[in-house]
Amino acid sequence: MYAQDAAAHLTDAATLAPFRRRGIQKAMVDRRVFDGLEWGCSWFTSETAAPKPRAPLVSHRNLRRAGFEMAYVRAKYVWEA
Repeated sequence: MYAQDAAAHLTDAATLAPFRRRGIQKAMVDRRVFDGLEWGCSWFTSETAAPKPRAPLVSHRNLRRAGFEMAYVRAKYVWEA
């Protein structure tokens, strides 16, 4: 997490495949928000891929459950040789 003044950005985090589906990502989000609040942060941001129909995204769901709201969808460009 990067924090400055009253703002904090939850940066990249990942869970190794053998340890997924155990609540680790949710715990990491919760801990970083708790730490940010302790440091005086009142504004939190993060980013993840946008959800797609019939393709739930765990990261997006965990952020929503933690109280985050989607602000916008950004185009993602992929270069192909």
